[in-house]
Amino acid sequence: MRIGILTKVFTAELVDAAIAKHDRAEQRRRLLPARLVVYFVLALCLFARESYGEVLRVLTSGIPGSRALARVNRSSLCRARSRLGEDVLETLFREVAGPLATPDTPGAWWRGPRLLALDGTQFDLPDSVSNGKTSDGPSTTGGIPFGFSQVRVVVLAEIGTHGVLDARLGGYRDGERSLAYQLAGSSGSGDLVIADRGFWSVEFAHAFTVTGADLLVRLQSNHLGTLQEELPDGSYLSIARPGKEVRLRAGREGRPLPRHTIYRVITFMKDDKAAFLGTTLLNPELPGG
Repeated sequence: MRIGILTKVFTAELVDAAIAKHDRAEQRRRLLPARLVVYFVLALCLFARESYGEVLRVLTSGIPGSRALARVNRSSLCRARSRLGEDVLETLFREVAGPLATPDTPGAWWRGPRLLALDGTQFDLPDSVSNGKTSDGPSTTGGIPFGFSQVRVVVLAEIGTHGVLDARLGGYRDGERSLAYQLAGSSGSGDLVIADRGFWSVEFAHAFTVTGADLLVRLQSNHLGTLQEELPDGSYLSIARPGKEVRLRAGREGRPLPRHTIYRVITFMKDDKAAFLGTTLLNPELPGG
């Protein structure tokens, strides 16, 4: 893959507009102009396992005007990245993130709804004093840290294209579910959001369903709720209520919760053990049910 593909997705005009928005344009002529630094950081993301030197080599062979990078040292690059800041890169992400699927995209749709996946992961940060001060990481039961500082990320993406619609970053101790709430606004009517265990709660379901989206989430055994009605296909309707503390906290944060949530529980076998899915598609006879 040629590195020049970056300039097709992140055009110079798009990059310059993001730089101008956050007032990161150079006040004087520099060997490393802000636009060039943006492409360098993007290249670091593409080649995350490579050294600065190797990324520089790849970059200078594919981006016009980037040969100046070959004459700078690592410390200069670090200072240039610090001057650029994170806002420019987040603005670029918001500009290019979004749906890619067409009606003909294989695997992008199921009986009507568009399929979206919600998932989270952690990334190790470089072992530096500044990262250690601003980010946390795993620790022993006694609170003694070990390993690298980490960043947690939760992503909402199209299943058929792997196109990222939205993402949120947090610290190691930020819960995936709390980060996921912030992604709900990037879903909507006609979407079926699929997620693994650990995400489901009344609060989580409400955050997404108020946008018009539906959910299909792997349930933990303590999230099966109270059976309300058995359905002909073997699934059943269940009800769950948020706890008092959850309701009060959500209210203080301006996110009032309903008194209860109705959802359908589907039981299936995995490794000879019963497993469960929860969905807001309540009628199995309807399209998408």
